[in-house]
Amino acid sequence: PTHVLHGDSFLVPKRLAYLIAESGASDVLEANRHRLLASQAKPGELLSICRALPFMDDYRLIVVEGLLGTAESQGRGRRRGTSSESGITAQWQPFVEAIPQMPDTTILIFADGSLGARNPMLRMLKAVSEVESLSAPSGEALARWVKSAVEAKGSSISPAANQSITDLVGSDLWTLDQELEKLALYCSGREIQ
Repeated sequence: PTHVLHGDSFLVPKRLAYLIAESGASDVLEANRHRLLASQAKPGELLSICRALPFMDDYRLIVVEGLLGTAESQGRGRRRGTSSESGITAQWQPFVEAIPQMPDTTILIFADGSLGARNPMLRMLKAVSEVESLSAPSGEALARWVKSAVEAKGSSISPAANQSITDLVGSDLWTLDQELEKLALYCSGREIQ
């Protein structure tokens, strides 16, 4: 299975950790874990890693961080179909075409920040992977997120307090999570008001 996770810098790592745990790959041997940054990812080398069978384990986990974002930054400010975009497509197309033939024991996850719909790598990977766009909630969805986050910390929050904190912090989930942690600890089981 191949996954593409992109969007909010708080939600993507959370979803990545969940996917790894859900797939059973959280307990794989260190020899079967590969974490590559965009600067380290070369199509041929990545393909070799993905095609290899796991060593004395059920899965091989490969996480590639930031690769799709580099394709976006190279094409930014240019019209679609430029040589930069076609160069990215030509460089990575053989790799993308090889994804369906990878062993079932390979779990490949691309994790990235926010991407535009015209990102050439994202467009190529959509056909052969599960793509999840994770954006920070707003409005009523943000209030539900706050309530859920507080409950996960073993506390509860009044609607007025929920409104106040979202008005003050906005949709910065990192800051919200830190502040909710502090409030949950301070209230120690009582409702945050």
